[in-house]
Amino acid sequence: MSDDFFDDLSDIARESDSETESEKTQTLEAGLSKLASLIEDLNCDLYPPRTFEKAMSAAIELTGAERGFLVLVSETGEWSFRVARNMDTGDIENAEAAASHTVIRKVLDGRQPILINDVVGASDISKQQSIAK
Repeated sequence: MSDDFFDDLSDIARESDSETESEKTQTLEAGLSKLASLIEDLNCDLYPPRTFEKAMSAAIELTGAERGFLVLVSETGEWSFRVARNMDTGDIENAEAAASHTVIRKVLDGRQPILINDVVGASDISKQQSIAK
């Protein structure tokens, strides 16, 4: 991941081989517009639970993810699941059981986000039961 977040947006935008350059530009522009809207919303409402909900909704929409988890980590290393959502069905019950602890640990250890496009091809995590679900 580069140091410039906005350079990475083109990597996140969903693209197919059949998309024209114009369609790719429109997809990127739509993503940037959604991101700008999120930033505006976040600046207007600083109540943490709503902020977390809005951020998760935007992250799922912008990445096309099937599900997402927002986990806060205390100074002692304890996890607190604040938002857990499926794209189709909404909130995930019992997020701690549904989330991949392996992926969370990798994110924490590497201090980098992880976007998994091909679970089967990601051999080191594909064996995890939470990923298989």
